[in-house]
Amino acid sequence: MGTLLKASETRSNIKRDLLIAGALSLAGALTRLPYLALIPVFEDEALQTVYALSIKPGEFLPLVGNDPYAGPLFSYILAVSMRVLASTGLIQFTPRVVAMLMGALTVGLTYLLARALSLAWPWAALAGLLMAANPHHILINSHYAGTTYVLPLFSTAFLLALALAVKRAPGG
Repeated sequence: MGTLLKASETRSNIKRDLLIAGALSLAGALTRLPYLALIPVFEDEALQTVYALSIKPGEFLPLVGNDPYAGPLFSYILAVSMRVLASTGLIQFTPRVVAMLMGALTVGLTYLLARALSLAWPWAALAGLLMAANPHHILINSHYAGTTYVLPLFSTAFLLALALAVKRAPGG
């Protein structure tokens, strides 16, 4: 009976954590939305966008990104997003919207990472709120559509996966 009760508690904790992470991601999106198309001024990200537009199935499928040191993942994400949103007429803002969404997801992942590191949910929520209100992450990492500016999302996801794997390991 105790094992069944513990499993039920774990499920409700997971649901609560996912709900809070989703709410924090939504709050992160709301803080990143103002001036999305204005700040910072469009510069090098235009090159990234043109590079992503040149990606077409069966034609140009690069193994590196716009810069030789960058992988192609962000270029492929932009290419798919621009193909999907091409009919909306907002194709020029698509890279910024993608960067904003990735920044907002980083906020929720920050909460989940804090929970995976055994912080109580109020403290983990505070960590997520601090990321949601971080001005550098809002104005630079979540507005500028460049390969290196979306690294916080991938590094936070990696650290979350690592923390969960260590917890699941025998003796962890």
